[in-house]
Amino acid sequence: MKQNANASVWLPRAIAVILAALMTLFFAITINNMMTLGAETDRTKNGPYPVSVAAGRVETLLVQCRTLADRPLFTRTDSAINDIERSYAVADADLREKLSFMATAHESDPEAARKLEQGYESLDVAQREYVALCRNADVTDEEIEAYVDGIIDPAVEELLRIDAGILDESTESVEQLYGIVKERGRQTVGWAVVLMAGVTVSLAVYLTLMYRNRMREGRLKADLQEALALAQSASAAKSQFLSNMSHDIRTPMNAIVGLTAIAKTHLHEPDRIAACLDRIQSSSRHLLSLINDVLDMGKIESGKIVLNEDRFSFPEFVNGVIAIVQPQARAKNLSLDITVGTIQQETVIGDSMRMNQALINLVSNALKYTPDGGSVRLSLSEGPSRRPGCRDYRFVVQDTGLGMSPEFIERLFDPFEREESDMTERIEGTGLG
Repeated sequence: MKQNANASVWLPRAIAVILAALMTLFFAITINNMMTLGAETDRTKNGPYPVSVAAGRVETLLVQCRTLADRPLFTRTDSAINDIERSYAVADADLREKLSFMATAHESDPEAARKLEQGYESLDVAQREYVALCRNADVTDEEIEAYVDGIIDPAVEELLRIDAGILDESTESVEQLYGIVKERGRQTVGWAVVLMAGVTVSLAVYLTLMYRNRMREGRLKADLQEALALAQSASAAKSQFLSNMSHDIRTPMNAIVGLTAIAKTHLHEPDRIAACLDRIQSSSRHLLSLINDVLDMGKIESGKIVLNEDRFSFPEFVNGVIAIVQPQARAKNLSLDITVGTIQQETVIGDSMRMNQALINLVSNALKYTPDGGSVRLSLSEGPSRRPGCRDYRFVVQDTGLGMSPEFIERLFDPFEREESDMTERIEGTGLG
């Protein structure tokens, strides 16, 4: 019980500490993940992502420049050449803006951004020369085609190659951000699951402890109520016992008083006086045993009564019991029959005082609860015992009195109990017998 009580104290504390640690760890991991994601997002937003967008636009414009270089091969009119020149000018402004941004924002490989910007400067010079060749009527289409194939296209291809590298690197950084977001999100969810599992387990343990505590409190309350009821019942029984114990004492006292009166009337008959004195002595011993039991209530309540082993005469023992209860039978005009079977061992070893007390209680109760004019029978018999060197003695008390109900028989051996009815209320008794 004490171990369970200690567990109910330290276990919730341990669970609270574990939960606090889990929540602190989860909070730290979540904050760290959020800060990491924020930093990566800012880095990607300010660098790789706009660089990848700019690189994609540069790729489109470079392909457009290569396409513009092929147009004069089909027509070399002034309007067509003017359109090419205007298109070059528009693409040039856009390209210079994107290349300038890439040169400052592409921190992972600034050398490639610089090469791309310098290469475009060479391409721009070549494109201006190309427009001039197209305007010159002395230059043949074959020469223009050779210029495009030898100067323009290789320059564009080289710039596209550098731009593709920058685009791939920037796109990889953006995809890297997605991977970080996914990883940190999975980590956060995992710790959230662990925390929720800890909370669930802790809640289950807490509810279990609460249930056990309530059950323990309920049992304790029931035990206390039962102990209170037993204490009250024992107190009431003892009070009734103390007020009514004169009944059990009265039987041997009546025998002593009666035998003393008989002895006084036969003072000139020594044998009669000796017989009365023997019976008075037997009744006195029984009275002494009752008084000892009354004074030593602890023995009665705990059942720790030590049995003596004394040698005594069985016929004298029976005669002593009859001598004590016979005056009570005569007073109520009752028939007291004694039936003794075959008794082979007249001298036995045992606790004659306890046997005397038990048998007198049985016979006196039979006499007490039997109406006037009734009969009481005491039967004694001897039989073999399963224990070597011992004999079994059977005592049977029968009467024509009130009897007992089946319900009361279950409480027959409870201390200070007796069946209460309208007839027994008029009869004094404590249930000590």
